[in-house]
Amino acid sequence: MANNHALDFGRLAFEQETLPALDTLPGDAHVVGIGTSILKAAKAARVELPSHEGRHLNCIAVSTVCSGIPPSWRATSTQSGMVVLPALESSTAVHKAVGVTASVLHVNDLSWPHRGDLLVLSIHWGPNWAYRESDDTRGQV
Repeated sequence: MANNHALDFGRLAFEQETLPALDTLPGDAHVVGIGTSILKAAKAARVELPSHEGRHLNCIAVSTVCSGIPPSWRATSTQSGMVVLPALESSTAVHKAVGVTASVLHVNDLSWPHRGDLLVLSIHWGPNWAYRESDDTRGQV
């Protein structure tokens, strides 16, 4: 859910319509990357892998400013939103993004994944409205 359309209709609609609607999803649906606070936006989805006793799949989601997300969409302890990383356009920004991602892993006790667990990190990044990746983007991956 952490993408450049999550707050298209503003924070009020996000808080009063989007988030409550997601709470009504049936079954074991998990929403990652957005929430009423940074702790909720940073919360990992954790699913037990039925055929692998005791193993889990953990998923977190983040977005970057370079994907068209305004920094103001960043969730805080008192504001809804998403986990927003800086635009990945310099080594300094990448180091900051790694630090933010490490914090997300830490709050989920995933800094050192349990043996056999899997971790999926979904990153919404890259230039908006780009239909082909540039050589720079390809090199960053």
